[in-house]
Amino acid sequence: MADPFKVLADKIAQFRFSVADIPDAMIPDVVSAIAAEQTKTIDASQDAYGVPWAPKKSGDPAFSFVSSSDVQVGAAGRVVFIRIKSRVPVLHHFGYAKGHVTRAVIPVAKMPPAWSRRLLDIANRKFAEATS
Repeated sequence: MADPFKVLADKIAQFRFSVADIPDAMIPDVVSAIAAEQTKTIDASQDAYGVPWAPKKSGDPAFSFVSSSDVQVGAAGRVVFIRIKSRVPVLHHFGYAKGHVTRAVIPVAKMPPAWSRRLLDIANRKFAEATS
């Protein structure tokens, strides 16, 4: 059996995005932007990449099993983290819910393009503020 602490550490590592090359002044804006993007995709019943969640077996659209309050976005230094706080969204995110259908809530691989665009906008705005 796998060490539960290692499994937990691996899962936590999946939810972190390192932003070590950007200024500290950008971090609050980055957290706000990521939280806004998370809320937008959750409200649209999509994963973080804009892919709609899998429909029910009956063919009906996926029900709203998660709200934006179920996901916490924050920062520790220059590391931005995203955490699912509620049991039902966690079960769906990992495919452990009834029916074993995975409905991803947060990104698990690379940063979504919409997030990258928002971060670039923030960087350009901060650069303009610093140089004007």
